Amino acid sequence: MSKADQNEQIRNMTALLKARLSKKRFTHSVNVARAAFALAERWGADTQRAYLAGLLHDCCKELPFSEQEELMRGGPFAVSETEWLCKPVWHGIAAASYMHA
Repeated sequence: MSKADQNEQIRNMTALLKARLSKKRFTHSVNVARAAFALAERWGADTQRAYLAGLLHDCCKELPFSEQEELMRGGPFAVSETEWLCKPVWHGIAAASYMHA
């Protein structure tokens, strides 16, 4: 993916999150994205991918557990018995499933 395509993808995902998340959660996600970018830059990793991962990490955090569960069950990822018992981690698995679709 070209740098221009990556930048457009980040703009699109930012707009999606701004519409989906509370102001507090959106601000948190942008701050995590910036920190991920800085860490990737320091360690020689892909800064655009790190920024996008940081930006999207909580994209399903504010969904009801029933919707998170639906995303997890419909997603391509194996969910362990321990993860099913720990609802506070569901949003991460749901987010990965949402973004994979």
